[in-house]
Amino acid sequence: MTPFLPPAIAITILLLLQLVPLPTLAVSMPSTAYIRDEDGEPLLNGGTYYIIPQRTNGGGLTVAQKAQTTPCPLFIAQEKDGSSNGHAFKITSPISSKYLPFGPTEFYLTKVTTTCTKPLAWRLITDNATGHIYVAAGTTQSLGPTAFSITGPFFYVQPFEYQIFYCDNVLCKLAGLYENGLLGMNHDVNLAYRFRKAFTHTSQVM
Repeated sequence: MTPFLPPAIAITILLLLQLVPLPTLAVSMPSTAYIRDEDGEPLLNGGTYYIIPQRTNGGGLTVAQKAQTTPCPLFIAQEKDGSSNGHAFKITSPISSKYLPFGPTEFYLTKVTTTCTKPLAWRLITDNATGHIYVAAGTTQSLGPTAFSITGPFFYVQPFEYQIFYCDNVLCKLAGLYENGLLGMNHDVNLAYRFRKAFTHTSQVM
């Protein structure tokens, strides 16, 4: 039996859970319709943030090279150093809003010098050897729709922690880490993430 719901139903349930209080469920519910950083402040739509996996031995998400013969694409992975913030990512929503709402979300690499295809948005690619689906940037390959989404996790977490998921035409899957440290659609690992500012309020231009 598949552990996933059809995309349309799953997205509807996830978004409703952000807005409707359900005290009988052990779900981390936000106090508003905006995603918040680790300080409890709403994320700026188009702001730059470090993405920090919680309760792991590593640091924030960063850019890494997978064993390959070409420099592209750029894979998203976790820093091995637990004290490192990792790489900053620009996080945006197509919804017109100053702050980042729940719903379709795009993640972009910032301040990267590369010859890879731009814009450096997160995309999903399949490793034909293992069948793993990885998150990468700088590629023209993509599996289905391009937008990810952010939701409150369906298990006990600390405040301001979220999960990142992706729905194709068949299934909705959560973003997790594989044994090689690369980020992908690994639903066997229920990872929660926090968002940490990679800017000062005076330097961020909206």
